Amino acid sequence: MSSPCVELISASDRLQRGRPVSVNQTIVSTGGNFALGFFLPGNSIGKFYAGIWYNNLPGRTVVWVANREKPLLDPSGVLAIAPDGNISVLDSEGSVVWSSNASAISGNATAVLQDDGNLVLRAEEGSAVVWQSFDHPTDTLLPGMKLRRSSQSNLSSTLIGWRDVEDPSPGNFSFGIDPRTTLQLIIWRGSEIRARSQVWTGNQIGATRDPISLSIFLLSLEANGEETSVKFSAAEGSTAGRIVLDFTGYLKGLLWDNRTKNWTVVASEPRPPAKFTTPAGRPPYATPATPL
Repeated sequence: MSSPCVELISASDRLQRGRPVSVNQTIVSTGGNFALGFFLPGNSIGKFYAGIWYNNLPGRTVVWVANREKPLLDPSGVLAIAPDGNISVLDSEGSVVWSSNASAISGNATAVLQDDGNLVLRAEEGSAVVWQSFDHPTDTLLPGMKLRRSSQSNLSSTLIGWRDVEDPSPGNFSFGIDPRTTLQLIIWRGSEIRARSQVWTGNQIGATRDPISLSIFLLSLEANGEETSVKFSAAEGSTAGRIVLDFTGYLKGLLWDNRTKNWTVVASEPRPPAKFTTPAGRPPYATPATPL
């Protein structure tokens, strides 16, 4: 989703105790690919959301939202490492609007925005990851991200589309792994199945190659005895790419076109009729590029 810009002041690539980020500041990843800060979606007034977006592309394409269920209504609020060590959106009174809700974090916790768009929280510098945004997607898959479902625990992650083009709160459509078989992917409208993939047979689910940029993207499903995951990956040197479940319930693969300075849709599911199968046995995400 794109969002209008507000005047921003860039900070470092990390959140640390005692160094909160206000609504006019951003954190920028080391290589400059992504930024973390507050944005105002669409024409909304006074509703601030903490999110991650592409930093080096025109406009603002948001790929992750923290407090999507509860906007910050206080322009004096901040994004900070709270006293309990969690990444938190706090209002001017210090009340928690949103939290990463990780446990067993020390007071030296640090969150770093990586150049792949992943916001990573560690209990202290150099220690193990205790929370990361890639494990809590909103409506977008970036290269390197996985959607997971475990048969041994309650671990499950899905994409949930925005409510509408100007409202990042959770909408009616979701996308993830079938909880009954774990070998199919499903788009739901509420609890109703809108579309499903073919049963996984061990091969990649889909692939696309852009003939202009020569970018290659793969969507693959991996399964072992305990966990099934679907992963979005990109070949080295590929242009910016993402998979988005939009607010109308379509799962779209998009590539950045440096010639037009815009996103190009290279795949969209479901196709009429509402299922993922494609003509002549072609896998999903193998369609020709068409203008957005």
